[in-house]
Amino acid sequence: MNKFPKPWYRTQWGVWYVTLNGRQHNLGPNRAAAFRKYHELMRAPAAKVSSDSVAAVLDAFLDWTEQNRPKSYAWYRKHLQAFLSANPSLPLRGRTPAFTA
Repeated sequence: MNKFPKPWYRTQWGVWYVTLNGRQHNLGPNRAAAFRKYHELMRAPAAKVSSDSVAAVLDAFLDWTEQNRPKSYAWYRKHLQAFLSANPSLPLRGRTPAFTA
């Protein structure tokens, strides 16, 4: 079951954060302003993913995994999200199996 993202306070830095799509967003130190910014982020449309991108292939894989291998889904989602955060717009063209090794 997916968790619904909600703001949380990081006491070390005195700042509010929210984690959306595997990425932490700094919402600022003021609670009221942080929740306003959080609502803006939640209202923003999701970024379109090109169908010829690595992200599109991994999204399709995660959809399949969630339906067919639910016990493995969380592990794959965590690791693939970390990969996509480091490579957000990686094109599919020119990628071979050797690329993943």
